[in-house]
Amino acid sequence: MDDSVDLKGIQEVADLLSVTPRTLRFYEEKGLIRPLRIGAVRVYRRCEIVRIRLVLRGRSMGFSLTETARFLDLYDADPRHPEQVRTLTGNIGHRIAELRQQREAIDQTLTELAALEDGALKRLHSPAAERCAPTSSAVAMEGADPGPPLPTASSATHEGEQIGVDDVRMRRGHAVR
Repeated sequence: MDDSVDLKGIQEVADLLSVTPRTLRFYEEKGLIRPLRIGAVRVYRRCEIVRIRLVLRGRSMGFSLTETARFLDLYDADPRHPEQVRTLTGNIGHRIAELRQQREAIDQTLTELAALEDGALKRLHSPAAERCAPTSSAVAMEGADPGPPLPTASSATHEGEQIGVDDVRMRRGHAVR
């Protein structure tokens, strides 16, 4: 197949792929793509556009440029070598495991935030909350019972016990800062 028939300039490729020409020059600097040059003008063949799409896909899946470069090396190499395929599938499997862990952490955080929001809304709509609303006479009264404390962003309920955000981070294995 003759790629020279379908040469595109940098702006045309940038528009086609919804990136900036600067992004394409950056990928070239990093060695991810190798456009042809006609004088000082960069021109892209179909195979370079495919490589750029692979880079963009890798980035959208959370791979670093270094990891993406390794995938491109595998793409360029002879696909009949099983070691290359094993390396690629190993890297993909590792990334899948990382993304699943991230999804689990996000799901847990969403559950905790929903419980916190639910508790705050219940307190907001309870008669005790109306009784505890600050008024000039309530502020003037000393020793008045303010009622139960409202939940804050630094606390959450977990299985009936009050826990702080630091406790939640520790349970997830994150260092408390």
